[in-house]
Amino acid sequence: MRRTLWLWAVLYALACGQGTPGGPLDGRVYFFNNTDQGYFRITFIDPSTLEERIVEVGPGETKELTWEIVPGGTVVTLKIFFRYGIDYTPTEPELSVTVDGNVTVVGLRRGEDFFVRAGDREIELIMWH
Repeated sequence: MRRTLWLWAVLYALACGQGTPGGPLDGRVYFFNNTDQGYFRITFIDPSTLEERIVEVGPGETKELTWEIVPGGTVVTLKIFFRYGIDYTPTEPELSVTVDGNVTVVGLRRGEDFFVRAGDREIELIMWH
């Protein structure tokens, strides 16, 4: 009886795509600006074209950073600039994300501080003046 239940559990997991260990999934990288006033400018080297890309994301917007599907396991390093007024200010540190399916990086604000979150990592943006 136990063997039968175990066999059904294994077959069910395989049918749901959970039974075979695989590498990271291909996907795209997005940026969601979850602020109501600030603008983000993200620069990075596009892993598909090896060219520098610049994407601006306004308040409440979500934009795709990569133009094509990126192979799973690819590390994309984002340099983030933030504008809360007239000029964009570079921030530290850079943020590296590893593609494992679609990845959404979120820019957010708490009080006077700005953060960027990717998955379970969150970093505070330190503004250069």
